[in-house]
Amino acid sequence: RDRDVTGVQTCALPILDKRDRDRFLSIWHPDAEWLGGPSGDCHGIGEITRTLEEEVWPGAVETHHWTSNLVIEMDGNHAIGLCDADVVVISPRGTPLMVAATYRDAFERRAGTWRIARRAMEVHYTGKLTGLELRRTAR
Repeated sequence: RDRDVTGVQTCALPILDKRDRDRFLSIWHPDAEWLGGPSGDCHGIGEITRTLEEEVWPGAVETHHWTSNLVIEMDGNHAIGLCDADVVVISPRGTPLMVAATYRDAFERRAGTWRIARRAMEVHYTGKLTGLELRRTAR
């Protein structure tokens, strides 16, 4: 169903933000590629897992992705997705950072399940949000 692939596309970044390791890894095919990620290119779920656990989460106390401009083109058991994201990152030192990126995804439906086969990330800019004081609200 079309909404299945849309669900994979729209939940990938919020799952990353919530640090739901098992759910994040479940949306990738075992032989998936993550290109242009934080440590360069990852090939296979093992490298994606290592990057997530050793670089992404330790390198950011928090991440908050806001996605927009979602486009998905379906073709049988294959789909191409595109979305843009503005991301607020809190560094381990507490510095707020801003990242703007585009994600270009290839999805495949295998054995009836849609997952990411390839994600190419293009970072447009990054920078410190200088002069910004973030105040945590009660949770």
